[in-house]
Amino acid sequence: MEADAPPVRTWLDARRVVLDEVALTACLQHRLPLRSNVVLVTASAAKRTPWVEAVRMGVEQIYDLPIAAAALAVKIRGAEHALIIVGTKRLSGHL
Repeated sequence: MEADAPPVRTWLDARRVVLDEVALTACLQHRLPLRSNVVLVTASAAKRTPWVEAVRMGVEQIYDLPIAAAALAVKIRGAEHALIIVGTKRLSGHL
């Protein structure tokens, strides 16, 4: 699966960014600038957690789903102008 990286302006303007591992790789390949308020979601069944890649992208926290779904919901609750790239589909706007 491949994901497209968002445009740089969208990346920078979002108040919060939620990425999955595929999107994380795409953002790194497109050399998007480091920014704050980025979180990563991974699958509990994943064989590895991409710590090095996450640090390079400025990820502040990794949520292992479905175990950490409630914690992720708390983290993104009320986040306006969020950019969510999960399941290789990009959604932006209000949560």
